[in-house]
Amino acid sequence: MEFSEEDKTDLNLQDLSSAVKVLSRKWHPLILYILNKKDEIGFNEIKEELDTVSGKVLSNSLKDLEEKQVIDKRIVSESPRRVKYSITEKGKELNPVLEELIDWNEKHSRKQSKILTVDDEKKLADIYQKWLQEEYNVDTAYSGEEALNKADDETDLVLLDRMMPEMSGQEVLEKIKENFEDVQVVMVTAKDPEIEIADLEIDDYLVKPVDKEELREKVVEILERKEDKKDLEALEARKKLLKNKFSEEELEETEAYKELISKIHREK
Repeated sequence: MEFSEEDKTDLNLQDLSSAVKVLSRKWHPLILYILNKKDEIGFNEIKEELDTVSGKVLSNSLKDLEEKQVIDKRIVSESPRRVKYSITEKGKELNPVLEELIDWNEKHSRKQSKILTVDDEKKLADIYQKWLQEEYNVDTAYSGEEALNKADDETDLVLLDRMMPEMSGQEVLEKIKENFEDVQVVMVTAKDPEIEIADLEIDDYLVKPVDKEELREKVVEILERKEDKKDLEALEARKKLLKNKFSEEELEETEAYKELISKIHREK
């Protein structure tokens, strides 16, 4: 028998409605998730895991899930009466659904980091925005002045060109750090790092040309730095850049590098 598209939709809605009944009550998905992670667990242990649920509500929820055959109850002792709960094979099949719900919530409920890409080459700033905009809230600025107008307390990261006319990236960096000390800044420039970057309050440094994967990896790395370790990791990043570019003898002759090492020791 052939079903029309409308009939198929009606049948799908009926199936969906039946399936949702298993998960529609507040505590049902949480109980199923807990039992999917445990071999067998008692009433009080479940209540402790859920923390705020009342004994009566939990008892009713367990009974309902048992009737739906997604969990099983085993009597451990009659006096005093003790029972253990476990997930059934039918219930285990819901675990991928629960994991998908968790992933969906993490994706859509977490705060999107705010990134500002700054480059006087409009095409480059726009490309960086395009590469990052699926995962982050990204804005662009095509001059130092525009960057300072757009940066604010909500900005998490600035991708900053170093060689810009009128107002250099270094000037923009100083003003951003002066006004918004928590904003992280990565220099993205065609100029190779020199010893003087030891003095710059940058969180990292990328040399153009930069590809999509390199930029995305650097953004993730910077944004995932722990709050209490951000300053140290920024200093370590500068040290690594310099050690890759210059010999130990060259570095040890400069006051800027010596001061950088002192700052690292103080942070530790």
